[in-house]
Amino acid sequence: MRVLLIPWFKSTYKNLNKYVEGYIKLGIKRENIDVFDYNVNVNAVSPFGTFYKAYDMNKNTKKSYDLVHSFSGGSFIQNSLQMADWDFDKIVYDSGPMFVKPECLTQYLIGYGLVNECFRVPVNTGTDILWSIEKSYYKQYKEYDFNEYNNLLFPKKTPTLLFNSKIDNIILFDEIMDKSKYSKLILYENSKHVQHMRYNREDYLNNLNEFLYK
Repeated sequence: MRVLLIPWFKSTYKNLNKYVEGYIKLGIKRENIDVFDYNVNVNAVSPFGTFYKAYDMNKNTKKSYDLVHSFSGGSFIQNSLQMADWDFDKIVYDSGPMFVKPECLTQYLIGYGLVNECFRVPVNTGTDILWSIEKSYYKQYKEYDFNEYNNLLFPKKTPTLLFNSKIDNIILFDEIMDKSKYSKLILYENSKHVQHMRYNREDYLNNLNEFLYK
């Protein structure tokens, strides 16, 4: 069984060791666990640029995995790989997925204290304008819209498991609840963004084990 882990920032790579160790404990060989280094594969800084750049650079290197496990905004990178026809038999989201909406980026900035709540509307507006310009610039790639993104994140025939929390102030919780209605959703009460395994290790691994081998 082959597993692909997709973090959001390279600074989080060191924290992936506990997840690698968890998968090894569940019977996955270390050589079958990959971490997608998008800092090498993707050299664009803005969200839509990231999607299209990853798609462009990986469309000729299609790979298949039994399971993909993305963390937070790693779902953006996962989406671009799926645009490039990478195959994932099962999908796991930890504190996600994140959505291609101005509200999602704004919530992310506010949740981490980078932007004050009073700037929510202007940041939403500015992001919407920026992404409209980007979409026009990258029009040579696949036509991209919100529905396509959702369809790739939640393929109808692909089993999907989500770890989330109501106290996570980064994610768009209502969007996740709506889009993941046909997925298995694990909700914790004591863990914030990408902290679920840290505070619920045994339950987290038990759910992963059941999902892996059912």
